[in-house]
Amino acid sequence: QRRVHGGVESNPVAAACLFVIVVFWLFVKDIKFASVTPVDKHGRMRAAKLLLVGLGNPGASSTRHSVGQRVLTAYASHLHLSSEWTKQLRTLSSVLELDHAILATPWTFMNDSGRAVSALVQQYKTPIENIVILHDELEVPFGQVKVKQGGSAGGHNGLRSTIDRLKQNGFTRLRIGIGRPANKADVSSFVLSNFNQREVLALREDILPQCFKHIDELIQKTSNQPRSS
Repeated sequence: QRRVHGGVESNPVAAACLFVIVVFWLFVKDIKFASVTPVDKHGRMRAAKLLLVGLGNPGASSTRHSVGQRVLTAYASHLHLSSEWTKQLRTLSSVLELDHAILATPWTFMNDSGRAVSALVQQYKTPIENIVILHDELEVPFGQVKVKQGGSAGGHNGLRSTIDRLKQNGFTRLRIGIGRPANKADVSSFVLSNFNQREVLALREDILPQCFKHIDELIQKTSNQPRSS
């Protein structure tokens, strides 16, 4: 039975629902605003996360061409976060979100890497200066790792696809040297072949630590920069 107060009919169910809505809003409003505001507690613009993408071919993680993917997967293991990867159909990638960075390994083939990279950039609203592509590099001797800002694809199909999709080339590259084969005409089979035992040992003991150091430095550099408005 409904009660009438002062000629106005009251509905106890509706009143209870309204009370719950008001209490819920009072509880979450500050949390909601804190999660979307781009400023920190000091009033400074928050740094955008770094997006690190390790290029490779699906099902071929042991090959030279997939060393970018291999490095990023190893970095997650280094952080004891191997079980934290999630699969994102929207970005065609496996993704691991850290406090100041996003790690991603595309499912696409190397020559279509740009499709996944552009989807990741749209998903995370990543500015070009916060994109790092990890890839194999013929022009860098095996055992060396170099960081480069911008530039052309240099004959690398994964970089070419990424540049074509993003319509710009100003992103950072972590160039992991694989060197060139003795027979320069055999480049294709060389990049698609596995590292030999000596190279695998060098990867584990020397190259991966180099890469981890560069990644840590890039993340630290980005986390200290204010977010562009």
